[in-house]
Amino acid sequence: MSPPEAVTIHCTRCGGSFAFVPAAGNARCPYCGHDQPVPAEVLDGLRRYAGDVGQALAHADRAYASAANWQRWATQSKRAAPRMKAVLIASTALAVLVTAGLAFSQALGVSPQVVSMVLTPLLILPGPVWVGYLLWEYRGGRQRARRAQAVGVSVACPQCGAQAELAAGASGQRSTYCGAALVPSRSAMQVGIAAAELEQRRAELEVLKQERLVIAGYARYDMTAYVPYIVGGSLVPTIGGVTVYFSIQMLRGTEPFTPDILPLWGVLFVILAWLAWVWLRRRARRAHFAEAIADLGRQFSANQLTAVSQVVDWLNRYWPVRYESESLSQGTDFVAASFFVLGYPALLNADLAPSGEREPHLHVLIATYRPRAPPTGTALSNAEAGLSRCRTLGFEPVVSAAGLLAAANAKTMAKIKRDPASLRQIATVLTTMVETERAAGAVPGVGAG
Repeated sequence: MSPPEAVTIHCTRCGGSFAFVPAAGNARCPYCGHDQPVPAEVLDGLRRYAGDVGQALAHADRAYASAANWQRWATQSKRAAPRMKAVLIASTALAVLVTAGLAFSQALGVSPQVVSMVLTPLLILPGPVWVGYLLWEYRGGRQRARRAQAVGVSVACPQCGAQAELAAGASGQRSTYCGAALVPSRSAMQVGIAAAELEQRRAELEVLKQERLVIAGYARYDMTAYVPYIVGGSLVPTIGGVTVYFSIQMLRGTEPFTPDILPLWGVLFVILAWLAWVWLRRRARRAHFAEAIADLGRQFSANQLTAVSQVVDWLNRYWPVRYESESLSQGTDFVAASFFVLGYPALLNADLAPSGEREPHLHVLIATYRPRAPPTGTALSNAEAGLSRCRTLGFEPVVSAAGLLAAANAKTMAKIKRDPASLRQIATVLTTMVETERAAGAVPGVGAG
């Protein structure tokens, strides 16, 4: 496609061509000094052009600044999260050991005042150390923000035909070949505005990308999966230590036998059995989810995702619109996978276990690009029929500029939570969504980067 042709201003006396600053009044020819009026429509067009480009680039600069702030938090969170978990586990272990030491010291007859002087600081110290470490990890200045920069607009010189490049928003410059003054034509202005708006869109997508990375970083701090082990693990050394200690003393004859020791053994056994049940149940559910994804992989190209950061990577590649942050979580019933369904990129993102204020979710996304003109006639009827079928299958579809998102209703999520193997039934949902997008004239979404 050939570039749009520029225009030039000619002197009405000597015929020389020249550019000018778009301001009211006359333009003076640099060759013969002749003053001639500048057409008002030309001035107005150039002013609007410069204003539109400048506004888009200003929005892009603000977006890049916001993205830089998000990026700083994402980078530091990625580094700090594993260390923070280690600090928390170490603090919990220290508290457990101190508690167990207190029980043993009393059994050994050590003075409570002496034990308190030694162990109380050990119980208080982990909290300030943890907070101090968090503040230290998130110290630092602002991230250097990228500056918005629209690409140049290629134009053809109306005098010699050579190709030149005008800066987006600029009122004109000289041709490097024949020296003619080049002023952007209406079509060149449209290209320049489109280039500035594209830069603004890139900046907005960069904000989305960095926001998602921060959310994924915070998901690393989620300790929900460790709660049973923390609670049970804190009780086992305390109850188990006292139980084993007194049992040994009874066997040695240094303590008289008492039936009260039997309930302690019962409690210890229940705690250990509960921990084993939690571990085995979670392991079995993960295996069932993996088998369901493997079955889906026999119909489509499938790749199981094991971390919410991988979900974020897919979104940053294929989903250039906002995605609710509450759905970027990684609880005990987290399952995710990426697919290519009949050539269309697809994502499964689910976390079926609620935690605190976070509700369970199960989303299926198909990344597409729809034409600007909405479907009509038969295409519209087929697309609406596809959306209706999604609802019949237990999913509420939402159309966006990035494609089609279908959220499972409560009944569907309860069924999959009760029977993880039933997750393979989303194969029908995936094909229905693709057929719906095809009916609307959508083509597969193209990944960024």
